[in-house]
Amino acid sequence: MIARVLSFFLKNKSHLAFLACLSSVLLLVLIIQKNSANKVECQKIGAVCVENFYLKIHSKVQGRFSDYLNEIRKYERLHNYNKKWFPGTFIHDGQEQEAKFRVRGDLHTHYRGNQVSLRVKVKENKLKPARQLNFIVPWDKDYAIEPLSQIIAGELGIFSNVGHFGKLSFIAQKSESDPYYYIDEHLSKELLESKGYYSAPVFTFGTLWTELSDSSQHYFLGSSEMRDVQKIRNNIFQIDVRKTYNSSSKKAVLMQTAIIKRLWEASYDKKITDDNKELIKQYLDVSNFEKFIAVQCFFGSDHALNFNDNTRLYYNPKSTKFELFMWDVSLMDLENNKICMNILKSQDSPYYDIRNNPFSNLVSNGILSRQNIRGHLAFLLERQIHYKSYLENTHNNMKRLSQSKSFHSLPRKSRQISKGFDRNIKFLSYLLEN
Repeated sequence: MIARVLSFFLKNKSHLAFLACLSSVLLLVLIIQKNSANKVECQKIGAVCVENFYLKIHSKVQGRFSDYLNEIRKYERLHNYNKKWFPGTFIHDGQEQEAKFRVRGDLHTHYRGNQVSLRVKVKENKLKPARQLNFIVPWDKDYAIEPLSQIIAGELGIFSNVGHFGKLSFIAQKSESDPYYYIDEHLSKELLESKGYYSAPVFTFGTLWTELSDSSQHYFLGSSEMRDVQKIRNNIFQIDVRKTYNSSSKKAVLMQTAIIKRLWEASYDKKITDDNKELIKQYLDVSNFEKFIAVQCFFGSDHALNFNDNTRLYYNPKSTKFELFMWDVSLMDLENNKICMNILKSQDSPYYDIRNNPFSNLVSNGILSRQNIRGHLAFLLERQIHYKSYLENTHNNMKRLSQSKSFHSLPRKSRQISKGFDRNIKFLSYLLEN
């Protein structure tokens, strides 16, 4: 292409234009060479390709961040008002972008130890789009389960955000360990649009638990105090809106928030009235909710089977309905999961003692189909070999990464996950046959 452009100018004897074009071409070549030289390929560890990311921060910022970590490590939980942003430069694929970063997570597992979970917000420039990345410490997640649940969600047509392993290094900062992380994209307008979704609000709920302390970081853990806490939780429905929408949509978001409150009040009734059934069917994506429940129960997880801080409820402007995004799935014991057992079995089962669980109520009142949920689980059960293979491959990759201090306990954890997965599959097969 460059040769054709040069030939055109030579034939037309436009010398000034030719010289200008030649200068531009040489500059472009220099930029390409510079970027190629700076581009950092992923690090090969066995068959695993671990992507490399870098944060460059000023020495004064580094000192302030170190002091900040020493302060927050005293806390069991980190409040939102204690999450401070720090400036830096994000480097990936040889490209530098202005960024800011902070500690990610509420629990102390994210900010104690020899590395901390981080959220990095990268600003847009001429070459790269804006991004928000979560770098999560390896001991926080059920590795293999988290990405597998996202893969399954994608197979069922639910919004899917599959994470991967990577390495984040602070430039000019000595580290005693290899800073490996589980990395995923934070929910943002850019992420939604990149996956073909409209930039629209994502709601979460019940985040009140992170605020139940006084100024001295005392948490209400005594039995009498917990009774008061339970009263607060039962009487206050807290809604948080993620900034995944355009500022022009603020009024619409307020209306959607009011609709959610009405839906919450309706779904918490043990016996849902006919009017409320029509309301719920009008605004809920029933098929999405049924598939979401199936994935949760496939892993025995109940983290998001309520309106709580693990729930991600998205308003889809195209369908004008609310749908659920998969989030923070953990491997738990299905047989002892009362919410899932109540949903999957008939009303006369001994598990029918769940009080005011909205998902269970939606099923028992016929708004969500128990048969459809069991059908989705049967489909997943047919693919169990593929999912088990994924877990085993991840387990083998963990062994290769276990040379890092960050990953020293993960092979053992992976084996536990594999056994727990087998146990749930065995029980699920029995359950669906009876």
